[in-house]
Amino acid sequence: MKREMSENLKNITIGQVLEYRKQRQEAKTMGEFKALGREIRDRHGLTDREAIALLSLEIDIQV
Repeated sequence: MKREMSENLKNITIGQVLEYRKQRQEAKTMGEFKALGREIRDRHGLTDREAIALLSLEIDIQV
């Protein structure tokens, strides 16, 4: 089931997504992954699920 993207998620730039994914790959522990998810959630006003999806490569980047 596909979920609708929130306006906040739509406002994140491709550059930001690529930077977050780079940071995700550099995260060595689950704690670092969770901290990055919380940072993204708080900075962009996302839900927990949206932040996790962004970090887990569940959201396609469409140009």
